[in-house]
Order: sequence, then structure tokens, then C-alpha cells
Amino acid sequence: GEPFHIEITDQEAAETIAWYLDRHPRIPFRDPQVFIEPDGVAAWGVAEVAGLRVGLSGKAYIELLDGVPIVRLGDLDVGGVAVPGVVQNRIQAEIDAQFSLAQNLPLIIDELVLEGGIATVRGTIR
Repeated sequence: GEPFHIEITDQEAAETIAWYLDRHPRIPFRDPQVFIEPDGVAAWGVAEVAGLRVGLSGKAYIELLDGVPIVRLGDLDVGGVAVPGVVQNRIQAEIDAQFSLAQNLPLIIDELVLEGGIATVRGTIR
């Protein structure tokens, strides 16, 4: 029942994603940059597609549902071209699988506030 408070900056989010990607080499995405904005989180990086390195950018929208973050992928493009729906759906499925693990964490998120460059998370440890 103890409360917690975490603030995450753009840089900390990018470093966390880079750490995760280093441990999952099958995901063809590198050099992430993250921009926390009031309406969501934008990310840029480099994807490897058919042996070529191309720019990748996207936006995610986050909401809380019963104390668990739900992430919905918004715009996504590779090399300036919109990613086809079937590919975007597969990426969304991977995001859903990773965030479903959050349901097993010993905490409840009561508040998530996104501002320019920083995300604030408040909640309670179960």
C-alpha cells in the first residue's frame, strides 16, 4: 500500500528502450530517440528493412485502464512512407504482449501525466 512517484525524461525513456533492444536483437530497431509530448510519445530511430538501414518514426498514445498502461500505436512510417496496416497490426500485437506483462507487476498506476519532455507516474505498490 505504499505510494510511489516516478519521473521519466525523454533521454531516460530512450536509454531504457536502447537497453531493451540490446537484449532483443531480433527486433530490427536501433538508435531510439524519444519525445514525450502532452498527447503521447513520439519516437524516432533506425530500422533494418531487407538489409537496409532506414529512418523509422512513430507515435504512441497511452491511457490507464484499471491501473495498467494501455499503449496504442498511432502514426508509423519507415523512410517517410506509411507502414502498411498488416505490419502496424503486428507491431501493435508485440506492444500489447509486452505491456500485458505490466498486469503482473506489484503496483497500481493511479496517474500518468505526459508533459513536454517528461512523464510522471504516480501509484501504489501492492
